[in-house]
Amino acid sequence: MMFTYYLRKTLRDKAYIFWSLAFPILLMTCFNVTFMGPAKGEVDFKPVKSTMIRIDSGESAFAEEFEGVLDNLADAEAVKKSNMGYDHAVIELIETTSQEEAEKKILDKELQVLFLVNGEKESIEVKVGDGANMTTLMVAKNSKCFSW
Repeated sequence: MMFTYYLRKTLRDKAYIFWSLAFPILLMTCFNVTFMGPAKGEVDFKPVKSTMIRIDSGESAFAEEFEGVLDNLADAEAVKKSNMGYDHAVIELIETTSQEEAEKKILDKELQVLFLVNGEKESIEVKVGDGANMTTLMVAKNSKCFSW
């Protein structure tokens, strides 16, 4: 008896029905439309034009390992097999011979990210060109983190 009384009382309150049932469903629908595209990898981007310059003169496992990471990110098949959700390469490696040439290419907007790797100190300095979008910044940041 009390249950039917409270049920009728609740169903008569239109504001309660809206905020407890309709609003959460509406909110979930909006979040689904907004965020499920990127979560499924449907948002596509162009590979980030990058290069790597070694500052030190000797061979180091640190620099070799980071170069391997960049090679994997530039290999479309390796990216497809990973769980990143993309069917193309994340970065495009551009050949450069010196730091000066790479910095000139950044200024000319032929290059977006420059990784300066010092294997002796085990450090990576990242230079990003002007006008870089958020995707470029995230790829540069995360590529640096992959080496650890």
